[in-house]
Amino acid sequence: MTLDEARQKEQEWFAASKYVGDGNRLGAGALTEALTELLSSQIHAALPDIMQEITTKLESAERELLTLGEAPPDTLSTCRANAGGIVRTWAESLRKVARQADYSELGAGDERRRLVLYERQMRKVFGDDVRATRPGSDGKDDRFDVKVTVAGTKYKVGDIVKGRFWTTPKSITKVEEPMSGNPEFKKGKIIKLARYFRGDLAERIEASRGRELAGFMNFG
Repeated sequence: MTLDEARQKEQEWFAASKYVGDGNRLGAGALTEALTELLSSQIHAALPDIMQEITTKLESAERELLTLGEAPPDTLSTCRANAGGIVRTWAESLRKVARQADYSELGAGDERRRLVLYERQMRKVFGDDVRATRPGSDGKDDRFDVKVTVAGTKYKVGDIVKGRFWTTPKSITKVEEPMSGNPEFKKGKIIKLARYFRGDLAERIEASRGRELAGFMNFG
């Protein structure tokens, strides 16, 4: 039976039934219309709150984006222009420093040496500024506070040494983990930990690992 035939039989039944009062409110068509009106009224009632929530979320996201500064270049030409501008700014700063250098205390022929020293200094400053923009996911160490358990050259037992880090980077650092080999104190245990991105990610990966088949590469 087709849909049109089913609707026709439905109308014929309602038209001949003695139980039917208002035929205009019965049948699949009337039910569809009533449900559509109900859905429309519910949407109309909920839409202002939904729009307000969207507006609030959008404003919050825009404020957060403003704290991140200008967006990075998105095309090859703008990337080149941006990189060129950084190099030009750095070169101009280097020229200013060279022009302002005091050569009065140097003997003849030492100007080149002083210029090279300034160039090296500015290169280091430039490199440090570039490295400071990294997100901390490239192996930067966790920082932690240590309670001394065996005294050394500087600290005694019970002292709290703050802001320590591993000389040899480790993937995971844990509270209560012992550490040793520092001349300032021979042994201690970690009592407080502040993880960088890499350390936190490594611990999450280690905690979520299940059983692995022998010979398979470590996915972490």
